[in-house]
Amino acid sequence: MNLLLIAFYVGPDQMMPVASILATVMGFIMIFWTKFVGIVRKIFGGSKPPEAESNAPQTPKDQPKQP
Repeated sequence: MNLLLIAFYVGPDQMMPVASILATVMGFIMIFWTKFVGIVRKIFGGSKPPEAESNAPQTPKDQPKQP
């Protein structure tokens, strides 16, 4: 039997802690996504997020009708 192949065996008992750690990291990233993106933008000098559509100028179709 080739001992090198046995040395590289990764069973479920070894993968469960790794999967748990990855799931925890991804969970924290999803919970704090906006803060995470803000930190990344500060580090890499990214642009500000786009303005909300509510600040866009109103078109005649969007303006309320006056009596």
